[in-house]
Amino acid sequence: MNLPIHAQLINLMAALLLLIAFAMLSQRRIMSLIYLFAWQGAVLFANTMIVAWGTGQTHLFYSALITLVLKVIVLPWLLHRLATRLQIQSDVETMINIPITMLIGIVLVIFAFNLALPISQWAQTITRSTLGIAIASVLLSFLMMIMRRKAVPQVIGFLSMENGLFFAATSTTYGMPIVHHGGATFGYHSDMMWLPEHGVGAVILTNGDLGVALHGQFRRKLLELLFDGKSEAAAVVAATAKNQLAGLEAERKQIVVPADATEVAKLAPKYHNAELGDLAVKKAGKGTQFDMGEWKIEVGTRKHADGSLSFVTTGAGLIGIDFVTGTNAAGKPTLTVRDAQHEYVFEAR
Repeated sequence: MNLPIHAQLINLMAALLLLIAFAMLSQRRIMSLIYLFAWQGAVLFANTMIVAWGTGQTHLFYSALITLVLKVIVLPWLLHRLATRLQIQSDVETMINIPITMLIGIVLVIFAFNLALPISQWAQTITRSTLGIAIASVLLSFLMMIMRRKAVPQVIGFLSMENGLFFAATSTTYGMPIVHHGGATFGYHSDMMWLPEHGVGAVILTNGDLGVALHGQFRRKLLELLFDGKSEAAAVVAATAKNQLAGLEAERKQIVVPADATEVAKLAPKYHNAELGDLAVKKAGKGTQFDMGEWKIEVGTRKHADGSLSFVTTGAGLIGIDFVTGTNAAGKPTLTVRDAQHEYVFEAR
């Protein structure tokens, strides 16, 4: 069966997307990685234009324009500017060497194609063959993200995963039946969902960290109202709120606010970490603040079961970050903060 010209072009774009994903996986230099990300955005733009032209989904022309502006121009420019300012144009540090990473990538591609095969056989669209490549691109981007040690290449990997999902949405469904995106910053969250075929959209904005629990059920409630779905969203929101408030209450009982004056007196006035910069300890009325320069926040104290003590952030947006007190080999006071992958030790200056 001869495929229409637009279907052949979509398959070509899929092949280019997969090649770029492998190129990004093997790339060692930050700037080259950013350029490849921009080329990936260009392929997405071209593919969306082709799908819009070949299937008559005119709203995809707008999606293509947004893709061009954001993924080909704005995001690469911001990443390039950030890399230049941070002076990280050198080689990218990887968890394992590139040849082994590429072999893992090949295994993931085989897995993606086998995973997509049953779905593709039932699909009716002429672009059904691109689903395997879309899944492979997502998995390769995820692999790139977890194999990099620095934040910028990890961010590029995350954005590339989104590109793979966008490619799957436009190529395999002949359009975008649902458009969804969310955003967040300290203490504020937003979410939006649009159903172009039904002419319906909704936006929710919340000004508290607990508001993020509303977002999923907000979208569900919209679908319940549109399609006479079973009413479950309200009950889920009520149960989630109850559990979250109970958790906060239990945690609050462990924290002393304002911070214990005896423990505050043991702190040094200033600390420093080579990666995160300076931390100054300041009085704020009856409380104590940790001032990082770009932001500052009040802290309380918490004693742990192992006998250690930490200063815990209590301000909106950054609640619950523990700075564990201690001393280094020279006997100087330290504050240690940890996340899932890193440990940062601030030493007294």
